[in-house]
Amino acid sequence: MMKVKVKVTVCDACVMCSTMTMEELLTHLISKTRYDCEEAHRRLVFASTGLAGLHIIKQQVYTVI
Repeated sequence: MMKVKVKVTVCDACVMCSTMTMEELLTHLISKTRYDCEEAHRRLVFASTGLAGLHIIKQQVYTVI
């Protein structure tokens, strides 16, 4: 199995330097991408809910539906 020296960003604050196989690298990248997608989806849902709440407060219920 071929090992490749890579520099992988684990989070914004720290950097981990290690030797990873291509399979480990791929698994890590998939996990990070999944997390990023879930976070983007969460923000979209929060924004939509917030907008719906503002329309309800402004008594524009027909806009919410």
